[in-house]
Amino acid sequence: MLEEGVRRAARLATVCPVNDPYVADAARFVEDDWGARLMPGVRAAQIAVEYLDIDGAPIANPQADFTSIRFVRVSITGYELPLFLPFLDITYAPDAVSSVQPAESFGVSPTEILPCLPSI
Repeated sequence: MLEEGVRRAARLATVCPVNDPYVADAARFVEDDWGARLMPGVRAAQIAVEYLDIDGAPIANPQADFTSIRFVRVSITGYELPLFLPFLDITYAPDAVSSVQPAESFGVSPTEILPCLPSI
């Protein structure tokens, strides 16, 4: 579930506006119409969305440096899941999980580009 959460969130981040808050919800499978949480205990603070340049380095201000974005990485870190085993108090703490997707439209449609020439 963690891997699918970051994969779908990274894919969504490539087609949504930069820093859209819905991306973190998608990673946690938080949909209002589902009525259930598939990954209990995952908090938005445990999800990192990073916009990367051509070398894979994080871009400090992706909104200001929009044209340099080439990839999006979504990660979940620090997640712990208590296991329900009789007489045992065990918590499963998986390693950090991440997914990287190539940049796409970031919610910008070519039809929204203003014309360079004045209309007649």
